[in-house]
Amino acid sequence: MKKTDNNSISNHILRVRTLDWTDDDVTDLMEGMLKSALLDIADGRKSKVMKDEAIEWLMRDDYSSAFSACNCCKALGYDIDLLRTEVNKHTNGALNHDVQT
Repeated sequence: MKKTDNNSISNHILRVRTLDWTDDDVTDLMEGMLKSALLDIADGRKSKVMKDEAIEWLMRDDYSSAFSACNCCKALGYDIDLLRTEVNKHTNGALNHDVQT
């Protein structure tokens, strides 16, 4: 039986898992993240945990993480503060409640 070289397997896995992301791919991902968070906040069928995680992500003033809500909005041309205000209006103040962390 031939012994398998673990480095060869690891290198193969890395090559297989490496993706070439286009700008459109990143834009689609950011739009999807925003849409998912907004749906989680608005959909009354979602669990409290899912809703709280979405609210926490949307409310965090984070410009250091590439895929934070602030950076997603900035990259897509949305005003994060206006988005938060509108979401709050249309969800009866959902963004004002304390999120369990």
